[in-house]
Amino acid sequence: MSADTPSATDDGSRVSAHFWHPALKTSTPAHFEAALAIDNHLDKKGKETALAYLQALTSSRSIFISKLDSSAANTDTELDTAASEYLSLLLGIINDYAPASNPAELDHETDSRLQALLGSGPRRVNTSDELAVVSQQMQGNASTRHAVQFQWQDVLQTQGPSSTYDTVYEMASVLISMAVWKQKRAVYLCQGSKTGTNSEAAIKAYSLLRCAGGLYQFGKDKCTPLLANICHSLDCNAQVLQGHMQLALADAQSITVLRAIQKGNAPSLVASLAHDTANMYQAAAQAFKQVASTSGRSSKAGKYAEWKLLVFQGYMFAFTGLCHLSSHEGGKAVKCAGESTSLCQAAAKAAAVFDRSAPASLAGDHQYFDAAFAESTASVYNKAKRENDTIFYNHIPDELPSPPEPKKLATPTEYQMPAPSLEVSEGIANTCCGQDAQKAAAMQYPGSAGGQPMGMLAQLIWDVFEWLIKAPLRGLLWASGKPWKPAKASSAEKQHSEKTNSPV
Repeated sequence: MSADTPSATDDGSRVSAHFWHPALKTSTPAHFEAALAIDNHLDKKGKETALAYLQALTSSRSIFISKLDSSAANTDTELDTAASEYLSLLLGIINDYAPASNPAELDHETDSRLQALLGSGPRRVNTSDELAVVSQQMQGNASTRHAVQFQWQDVLQTQGPSSTYDTVYEMASVLISMAVWKQKRAVYLCQGSKTGTNSEAAIKAYSLLRCAGGLYQFGKDKCTPLLANICHSLDCNAQVLQGHMQLALADAQSITVLRAIQKGNAPSLVASLAHDTANMYQAAAQAFKQVASTSGRSSKAGKYAEWKLLVFQGYMFAFTGLCHLSSHEGGKAVKCAGESTSLCQAAAKAAAVFDRSAPASLAGDHQYFDAAFAESTASVYNKAKRENDTIFYNHIPDELPSPPEPKKLATPTEYQMPAPSLEVSEGIANTCCGQDAQKAAAMQYPGSAGGQPMGMLAQLIWDVFEWLIKAPLRGLLWASGKPWKPAKASSAEKQHSEKTNSPV
């Protein structure tokens, strides 16, 4: 058994946690070799290099898709490595890299890179400067961007396939599928036994959820701006990705809250952490409501956020009550503890709504989490009421006391895009496949160049310019009473004209 696997016999701090975990994304094969036709003007060696690049794309994508199966990848490192190798090649048909040399004049060094493509995998430029540039820039200006069709299963907001001829959509889908996998892995680490999860597994789950948040953030910030009005997949919607980023981070911080409770940390710290966790769930719920209002489709993720919002508001007020109790303010403690028990009841109803929403889930999946929450709020309320009734005799205020200021610990782990493979950085992808791929893209997106609809814009400008030139002349003709278009000649006039102008 690995160190990451939960065990009922492990020692250390334990939490009974329950996290959001969408279904794993799946995809159909992508046909790079058929869509990116090799330029016929290349010589034999150039064609071999282009073919090797396309075969490497197909192979690396297949390996990555196989790693998405949770039973096939035992660690997140394997998935990250497979994704990096695929994305380092995929960048060649997303961004336009200027070729460093003519593929028809490949040297021995290129031969070794060809062997790397066909053998152990692509070599990548590892300089920190290039890595920084690539991770910050997503231009999407390659002529090959719209040549290949990609299809993925949507899992975040709706269930169903979506497809488009856009490599930026492919990159976004890869990043989202990685984020979902990491969330599923975190669930695996923290699921199960009544006693909860050991501290080592909880720390690993915390790290995975922060990484998932960073992947969602990268997809939202770098990919969705290039997909506006092109891709209609709700998985690539900026608001949807914002909501799921908040969910991943809220789930990560919920581990911190539950571990702080288990370890007996100060009530003020627990209340502050729970306050910020509730705020993140609230932000996620608001994002999903905005998506539902525009798309008309609610999501199970939104129901989950609403449920967890009530849970951590309950923890916040329960431990705010303990803060007042330690300050001998029994009345305020009872008020806060009473609010926490009310929130516990509301959370139980919200959990039932979450379980009923499609796809249906089982209440047993979070029964230990629910039981721990109910026990905690009931214990605090009983203690506050007992001590106020027997020791403090304070009046219970009508207004609810304010909780401590929120304290944030969980932030997204920034995702760094891998540097382009050496073949991509030298422009081999663009030079070998650029001309024919540009024709294929033009068939899918007429009037586009590098994904920009310049042809339609140019035609519109010319139409306006032509109208402005002819409008004054037509106005003068109208004022003179003469038609601005020549009148059609009658048949008799046509016959007379033909006889007059006949050379015979």
